[in-house]
Amino acid sequence: MTELTGVLVALATPMDRHQEIDEPRLREHVDAMIDGGVHGIVPCGSTGEFAALSLAERRRVVEIVAEQNAGRTALVPQTGALATRDAVALTRHAQEHGADSAMVVTPFYEAPTRPELIEYFGTVADAVDLPLMAYNIPDATGVNLDVDFYRDLGERTEGYRYVKDASGDMGQAMGLLRNLAGELGVMIGMDTIMLPVFAMGAVGTVWGAPNYMPRQCVRLWEEVQAGHLEAARERFRAMWPVLELITGEGYAVGTKTACRLLGRDLGPCRAPYTTLPTAVEAELDRRLEQVRALGD
Repeated sequence: MTELTGVLVALATPMDRHQEIDEPRLREHVDAMIDGGVHGIVPCGSTGEFAALSLAERRRVVEIVAEQNAGRTALVPQTGALATRDAVALTRHAQEHGADSAMVVTPFYEAPTRPELIEYFGTVADAVDLPLMAYNIPDATGVNLDVDFYRDLGERTEGYRYVKDASGDMGQAMGLLRNLAGELGVMIGMDTIMLPVFAMGAVGTVWGAPNYMPRQCVRLWEEVQAGHLEAARERFRAMWPVLELITGEGYAVGTKTACRLLGRDLGPCRAPYTTLPTAVEAELDRRLEQVRALGD
């Protein structure tokens, strides 16, 4: 069984000018991520605009990514959905196409109660034979999964081996790393705190930034693991202004804009999301100079 660790890219979904999935560019982008050294690929996550894709499109993206990846790195589709039965179907589909794990987001729009959430995650786990990852992103879902929640979930099912916390709360991240050590592998998904959580023992990250700077994200991880903290600090200082801007300005749009500015055009986001304001894009391009200066 593949152990998930390191930098997993929350893969952007390339679109053509009609805002349809661009299969050739998706395949090229998978190759670029693998060439960039990422340790895993997570299609149909938040950065991949899953909420704007139909269930059929989500299945198709996973099929394309799985075929192009061909086992070269870990495959962890995001399979959570508003309805439990849809999450079950997507997770089964991921397993059928060779996924090493699946990342399951909390249902969103009308927040479920804690018992409803436990049963949602548990029912998905019952349906497959995969080590799953629970995905916490409270700004999008309206609920926050804390240490006590994961302990309660463990009473319902042993199907979850990992958690991704995208709360952005440094105190919560530290608490998860401290209190779940040896129970669940904690991955953090908030760009601006990546260096300290790497240093504090996160098993890895599911991160959108590798879409436009895969080698820099991987090198940051490698430097921390090797104990080269001064080099990691210098690298993160150069990366942080870009991460800060994109985190605050619309993540999927900002990610695709950064990709284009660095020479990898992934097309538009699906409406209603459009483009960054002209002044914000110019500022992003300016901040990317520090990333360009790091080299490849």
